[in-house]
Amino acid sequence: MDKKNSNTGKSDQNCALIMAAGGLIERGQGVSLRIAVIHRRRYHNDWSLPKGKQDPGENLMETARREIYEETGCRVQLNGFAGCIQYFVEETPKVVLYWKMLEINSINIFKPSSEVAKLDWLTPAEALQRLTYEDEKELLSRVYHTSLADPSTKHSSNQFPAALPSLPLTK
Repeated sequence: MDKKNSNTGKSDQNCALIMAAGGLIERGQGVSLRIAVIHRRRYHNDWSLPKGKQDPGENLMETARREIYEETGCRVQLNGFAGCIQYFVEETPKVVLYWKMLEINSINIFKPSSEVAKLDWLTPAEALQRLTYEDEKELLSRVYHTSLADPSTKHSSNQFPAALPSLPLTK
């Protein structure tokens, strides 16, 4: 059922937006720093940062914590906004906000599921090599000041145009 805009009487169907949130989960510090990346067979057999869609009534920080726990089993403390990425899912724009997060439970309680097959803890440089999507690699590179290790990485064919600005990163 189409929702009508009360001002114009026209359908708002073309204004749909998918909001999602996730995290750069950190374990360790300095040379021991590791970042969580997940393997999802369900979504093109990809490696990505943990994230998921916002549920009704949640703010995006709550979404990020819930999705991180559901996908990795990690309890986390948010440690600052990391940035966002945007792309299209079919014809609907999707915006994913990411936070830097500290793992607060050191017990590995990850259990494979129908959505997430594997969780790996990698250095930022290793994560750049492993991640499937260029936009996630660029986010990781900006946050950890690590150069992209492989310039021939897979680009998402359904990204927003480059002219669309991203939210600035926190310092």
